[in-house]
Amino acid sequence: MQKTLDKILPEVCGCAFAAGQEILRLYREDAKPSKKQDGSPVTAADLASNDIITKHLSYITPGTTIVSEENVPEEVNVRKDFWLIDPLDGTKAFINKTDEFAVSIALIRKQQPVLGVIYVPVKNEVYAAVNLPNKRYAYKGEGSVASTPIATRSMPQNNPVLLLGNRQAFTDEMVAFLEPYAPFETVICSSAIKFCMIADGKADLYIRVNSLFEWDTAAGQAIVEAAGGVVRNWYSRTAVDYGKPGWVNDGFFVYGQ
Repeated sequence: MQKTLDKILPEVCGCAFAAGQEILRLYREDAKPSKKQDGSPVTAADLASNDIITKHLSYITPGTTIVSEENVPEEVNVRKDFWLIDPLDGTKAFINKTDEFAVSIALIRKQQPVLGVIYVPVKNEVYAAVNLPNKRYAYKGEGSVASTPIATRSMPQNNPVLLLGNRQAFTDEMVAFLEPYAPFETVICSSAIKFCMIADGKADLYIRVNSLFEWDTAAGQAIVEAAGGVVRNWYSRTAVDYGKPGWVNDGFFVYGQ
């Protein structure tokens, strides 16, 4: 890859913004969902966003493999850089009109997310980060321009904010893990917006004990880590990596400083 990540990042923000604006247009038109072969919902917004992002990324980094929720190549050389995207993260939230959906784009290098962009169409908010071992920075902004630095916050002594997904129940393991932080405030939120809240110092913990796809977490992990936070596998407590068979992540937890 000839371009540096510093050069690529603003272009990817523009890509996410363009996709997000088309999602927003279809959101207002009340686009109806259909079902994929696996029974999960898909809308015209998922497909339109996927098309926009794929075309933009093919121009930004010609020849780099693109792995998308809507289009997974049969073979991917995970030893090389590849894009990992969720064109519409939070499709159910989109369908249910909760506003909690986003565009998520990540660049994976050596099975780690080294660049991440999340755009929240309804709020016109963008979060962007470079997450290299020797260079980490995270910003937020409006539209396609992320220029305000963000950072995770130190865990407050009273009432840290815990983020959970919709309909997520507490397990015995979660209760034991959370005991040192109690009492805490629980906030229910959909999609990768949860990663943005931790990266921006608005929340402290996010736990998910069941599996989900890698494109759901890659961009968020890049942004949280670049902002000073940590993402770990729930079961092994090791770093979360990408390009695994089936593109599935086990449970994980995220926290700020």
